[in-house]
Amino acid sequence: MENKASRRLALTATMVQEQLSFTRVPEVNAEGKIVKFAPNTDQKRYVVFDSHRDAPVGFGVALNKTGMSYILQRRIGPRVLKATLGNCRDITLAKAREDAKVALASMQASGKTPAQAKQIDKDEIRVSLMTVKACFALYRRRALPNARAVGGGLRGEPGPQPDAASRRFTRALLGSALGAAQGR
Repeated sequence: MENKASRRLALTATMVQEQLSFTRVPEVNAEGKIVKFAPNTDQKRYVVFDSHRDAPVGFGVALNKTGMSYILQRRIGPRVLKATLGNCRDITLAKAREDAKVALASMQASGKTPAQAKQIDKDEIRVSLMTVKACFALYRRRALPNARAVGGGLRGEPGPQPDAASRRFTRALLGSALGAAQGR
């Protein structure tokens, strides 16, 4: 099988829809034209990168056993970020190139893939909608079991018990809620 640099060619819609296949790997000459197709004897996923002038660097088509997807792969800082843009059957090549430009701008601005950024947004919305009671319950489930195992005194003596800390927090929370209700 060839190296990745040799699988770089100007993709066309016809090529993506009709010529590319997982079972055969294109062999490309120096001008970026397909010379012939060799069998994919390794049966491994491979990527054909797009050298078209409208495509951002790192845009290509990933071919695997289950199908073909448009991808974007770029080094941003110290990490290589990879994003799947969509299935080749669902999105046209021109639309995928435009989506790749938008995704690349987003990746460069945030340092995260679009999927990571979407997950962070979901988590922020979920946390912003939590009530104080739900937040405290989450704290009790996650942080307090770890506090028992660690201890916490300055000179090796046992630290305050988590139950006492949670009682103080609950009292303070209830006190501020009562004070707000009474207009203090």
